[in-house]
Amino acid sequence: MPSIARRWKDDKMRESDLIRHKKSSKDKQIFEPPEQKVEPPQKEEKLEIPAIGMEQFVEFYSKGIEILHKISEMESLDATTWQEILDFISEVVDITVEIPGVSVDVAINHSGHPSLTRAHNIMDVFLLAINIGIGLGYSKDKLIGLGTTAFLHDIGMLNLPEGLEDRDEKSPTRTGKFGRKRQTDLSSEKSTGEQGLVLRQHPIYSLQKLEGIDEVTDDIKMAIYQGHERIDGSGYPEGVKGKEIHEYAQIIGIADTYQTLTSSSRAGKTLPHEAMKTIINYRKQFNPKIIKAFINQVSIYPIGSLIQLNNSEIAKIIDTNKNSPLRPKIVVLFDRNGKRLKDKKTIDLRKELIVHIKKSITPDEVGIDVSDILKI
Repeated sequence: MPSIARRWKDDKMRESDLIRHKKSSKDKQIFEPPEQKVEPPQKEEKLEIPAIGMEQFVEFYSKGIEILHKISEMESLDATTWQEILDFISEVVDITVEIPGVSVDVAINHSGHPSLTRAHNIMDVFLLAINIGIGLGYSKDKLIGLGTTAFLHDIGMLNLPEGLEDRDEKSPTRTGKFGRKRQTDLSSEKSTGEQGLVLRQHPIYSLQKLEGIDEVTDDIKMAIYQGHERIDGSGYPEGVKGKEIHEYAQIIGIADTYQTLTSSSRAGKTLPHEAMKTIINYRKQFNPKIIKAFINQVSIYPIGSLIQLNNSEIAKIIDTNKNSPLRPKIVVLFDRNGKRLKDKKTIDLRKELIVHIKKSITPDEVGIDVSDILKI
């Protein structure tokens, strides 16, 4: 029977999952770092996200959408709405810190929802950005500052005509190697012509909605304005580079790119792990420190995403292993014959070395509604 290491050798994506090899007199064995030593399972772990946390977070998500819809009907924010936004962001930061992974689950699964709106896009970027901030070790005050920036950075898009984000089909920059975004950069939409000009002005429109709020700091205004800049100068509206771009804006840039790639509202939607690979491939546009925090927090296979195992079972990611990102914790939903399981079976793939992820899949492939995934 071939060794586990040999089984994995054929798949390059799984090679990084081998922490290190140690040769004995007879054969090779795979060892985890000492602090991750695999112990025989004593009892099945309860790995699921607490239901109350998920229910509460879905309510917060809906509340955020309501606030954004309210903003879309306002020429500029008033003091009451501003305070409502601050209270909302503080609550979201608290629950995100308390129950890691819940916000990623909600963001990932809403990105795949067929009725996605611009307000949903903003909410997903907002949640992903907060997770990156947590990965960077931000204090609560900084997380609130980052969250405020992420929540407001695209409010200027809410009143623009639909379809501006879609590129001209004849444009050579519409598709590239990955069949999506642009060949030369991922700096969001750089459409040509009058529509492109309007689109690239939306950071200014976002700031105009905040003109009546004196409490908005210069830092937040700058970060909102720079949310689509890239450190190699390929972004907009100014094309600034490197340290000239506020760190909040750099974080939002990665979150926005990931959300765009995985969004069901765009042509060429990609699976989460493919979107992560794309960001890594275009790393010249992003701060390496922020990419690392993003990978650690969201992971290659993020919480909430669906995968197929090498034994043909279908599972949902319910937790990540930061030191073994290709071996998350999962709950099996369908057996190898495609039959829905009544009793959940949880597995930590770091401890079950014979089982591994074969590929990512979409909810449509197994006939699961997005709302059902959030209940699992």
